[in-house]
Amino acid sequence: MPSQDLRGAPPSEERVRAANRPVLWFSVVLLAALWLSVTRPPWPLPLLPGLLAAGAVVLGILGLVRMHRARVTSVATTVLVVVGIVFAGGLVAVTAVQAFMWPVYADFYACLDRALTHRAQDSCLTELEQRTQDLLLDLVP
Repeated sequence: MPSQDLRGAPPSEERVRAANRPVLWFSVVLLAALWLSVTRPPWPLPLLPGLLAAGAVVLGILGLVRMHRARVTSVATTVLVVVGIVFAGGLVAVTAVQAFMWPVYADFYACLDRALTHRAQDSCLTELEQRTQDLLLDLVP
């Protein structure tokens, strides 16, 4: 007996839940990465937001694939997941740059910890910009 084509039938509630589960985990992992990215944890924890964001990208893509297979057509969810994936990719890139330039950022954070006034914080930022520029110019032949 040939199998029936279920394309016209709405997806079952169980399939919808199974398709949405990675999307829920995606949002939790992305929020955890975002929260950790705004804190100043000690080394090597600043790399954790990038790892969590990479995991969020994987979960987001998995969620989109499962939603497509389950024929769950939620435009709002799809748009939010795609925007979240782009945001998570940016967070991965920023974390990779910070990991590459960690000696400069370690000194910057130490300077911020010692800074008591706004002028001292501005001085730390100026020093960060100068050291970053020097490091990047040293890499370019």
